[in-house]
Amino acid sequence: MNDVKQLKKLTASHSFDYLRIFSNDMAAVNMKKPTLYLNRPIYVGYSILGMSKTVMYDFHYITTQPHKGKIRRQGNTVFH
Repeated sequence: MNDVKQLKKLTASHSFDYLRIFSNDMAAVNMKKPTLYLNRPIYVGYSILGMSKTVMYDFHYITTQPHKGKIRRQGNTVFH
């Protein structure tokens, strides 16, 4: 690494591990691997799951079981 500005930027990063100085104008910066935590709800996946659930209910209650009584629908929920 030869640039002081880039060295300051890398050492201020949260993934900075350690610095090894070889000479006055050369240094090596070791960085940690970034870790991604998926511990928050993913709303897009939840909505896709809800839509696929509705499609599966429609297929089951309307296509495969049309003879088992009346089907009434309220919003995205199917009742029989």
